[in-house]
Amino acid sequence: MPMTKPGPSRVLVVLVLAALITIAYGGSVRNEFVFDDAIFMQHDPRVRSLDQGLRLFVEPLWGFGDEDGRWRAHQYYRPLQTFPLALSRAAFGDAAWPSHVFNLLLHLLNSLMVLAIVVRVLRDNGSACVPRLSDSSLEPLNPRTLDSSIPRSLDPYWIAALAAALFAIHPGYSEAVLWISNIAGLGATVCTLAIFLLHLSPRAPRWYTQLGTAVLFLLGLWFKESGILAPALIGLYDLLVAPDRGWRRLWRHRWRYAVFGPPFAVYSALRVYALGGALPGFETVPLTRWELILNAVALLPQYVATFAWPFDLNMYHDFNAIHDVWSRPFAGGLAILASGALLFALTLRSHPPVAFAVAWVFTAAAPHLLIRWPQLNVFAERYLYLPAVGVFLALAYVAERVGRRPSQRSSRMAAIVTVALSAVFLVTDIARTRDWRDEVSLYSKTLTQSARAELIRTNLAIKFLDLGRYDDGIALLKDLLAINPDWRDAWHNLGLLYLAKGEPDEALAAFERAREQDPLKASTWLNLGYLYDRAGRREEAVEAYFRAVRVKPGDAEAWHNLAVVAFQLGQYRNARIAAEKELAIAPDDAQAHALVRQLNGLPRGSGRPESGDASRRCQAAKQAVDEGRYADAIIALQAAAWFDEASPLPHHYLANVYYLTGRLPEAVVQQREALARAPRNELYRSNLAALERALAASAER
Repeated sequence: MPMTKPGPSRVLVVLVLAALITIAYGGSVRNEFVFDDAIFMQHDPRVRSLDQGLRLFVEPLWGFGDEDGRWRAHQYYRPLQTFPLALSRAAFGDAAWPSHVFNLLLHLLNSLMVLAIVVRVLRDNGSACVPRLSDSSLEPLNPRTLDSSIPRSLDPYWIAALAAALFAIHPGYSEAVLWISNIAGLGATVCTLAIFLLHLSPRAPRWYTQLGTAVLFLLGLWFKESGILAPALIGLYDLLVAPDRGWRRLWRHRWRYAVFGPPFAVYSALRVYALGGALPGFETVPLTRWELILNAVALLPQYVATFAWPFDLNMYHDFNAIHDVWSRPFAGGLAILASGALLFALTLRSHPPVAFAVAWVFTAAAPHLLIRWPQLNVFAERYLYLPAVGVFLALAYVAERVGRRPSQRSSRMAAIVTVALSAVFLVTDIARTRDWRDEVSLYSKTLTQSARAELIRTNLAIKFLDLGRYDDGIALLKDLLAINPDWRDAWHNLGLLYLAKGEPDEALAAFERAREQDPLKASTWLNLGYLYDRAGRREEAVEAYFRAVRVKPGDAEAWHNLAVVAFQLGQYRNARIAAEKELAIAPDDAQAHALVRQLNGLPRGSGRPESGDASRRCQAAKQAVDEGRYADAIIALQAAAWFDEASPLPHHYLANVYYLTGRLPEAVVQQREALARAPRNELYRSNLAALERALAASAER
């Protein structure tokens, strides 16, 4: 057995790893918020106010976007993805650099734990053993002779340090470090690796270690769903590579595994409460179960290729689903699976660390092969981060075995290759860091690599809107609509660009297409109302505003516009109603207060209610009711009441429609409004009495 060269100083290794990460990614502290980061920082009230931060633990990750009353299928419950952003904003305002620094520290911590794991696995499997003398060696050996006759191998710590260094700077998953929102993946990995090391610790049976494991497991799940992998990975270690590996070890340590139960129960309860289910909306994925399996296998070649050749990096890869086994990606994925299974079988007994590393890679990759949203970037380079630990563990084990009897020439060649590879990695990392400096740079680079990238085109167009580059944004969205005319929000955003550019006709056409595409988007109706009013199509404008407040009752701007229209028409009673609704939503709105002051200054009885058209509008609403279009009828009648506030007819019709749709309280209110305008109408009086009796009976039930 060869003697070992002493390993490097532990402090030196920490400093070198920190220096490498700083060289590779230190430039990110000058980068801005991009992609999801920017959305959270700009629009999530739970991030913008620390007082609301605790909502993150009982609400979906994207729950703040549910503003129009529609139920959305949320699958992400990750409180600790955005809670650090809330803390950063509370302490440093809108600066991005603290979040980037935090990502770098998490990456350094992960790299140090990779080092510790590799050292432990290598030493548990016969590395760095002192030379043993045969029983026939009776005569003492000269130390000088021993030193010269026995080859000197590297201490496992050297090899582990090299593996950790390459893990720290490998560009294939650089976005895992550069993207602030991937604090979710970094944090989950920190917790997973820490749990793994605690399990290997001599103090593992102690109560405080078990308590720490439980807390880390809950934190890992709160960072990202992949935190669930921790018990699976330590189970693989106990079964495959521990010194006393096997099923008996698993059984002996069953109480250590039981500690994962309580935190998982807490997480599951909170997740179901926040999302409404364990995995809601998964049934809406437009792929069959068989197709999900096919595409999961077909993704494997992309991951292998990115890890092996990490130089054409892209933050958004177009996804092209496959539907049968006769495709090249599936064949490649099947070959990778077969190769992994063969390598696992060949090394299970002779080289357990390699078998364990193979199992680690496929186990860590498995959750990221689950296709949830096929229209988005299914394949992402950051998903290589945790699987890469297994790859570097296997490479370190092989390097340690080969390095037991190194020749001077092979050692020199290995050193040259390592230094050259590290230099190439660092140069690539530095360049990639610049790509992530802001949204325009990142999205522009991405669009040179992905032919469709619908979401990126949309995001860049909105960024151009903010920057006043309207023509650039319009060109992007026109290209997008040529590729995919049904892409969500594309028409709406095109309307915004045309409106900002001062081309109302084009904006109106775009918003009308957006309305057809998504009739429940309140902001589309709001913009349509503005453009209709601007074009003199006031009746359509009022209907559009009513549709906006029907979709989003808390839309203060729509109520304000209704108040202005009513005021301009001399419908002062309606103007006051709308202004009061606006103030109920936005009590500090200066424009609403100014309008109320104007209304208060008007002589009693002033105004000029329109008449003559209420009957026509009510007949149109009746036709909509006959056709079963109750929502359209309600909007038409609300507009009719708005244009002729003295007429009882729209309110009477509204009461009937609300009764037909089972909305008894609203029916009673509208029938009272009709009777207030025609107090001698016996039909209205009898209808009101019948509705009130029905409402009382309903309340008793």
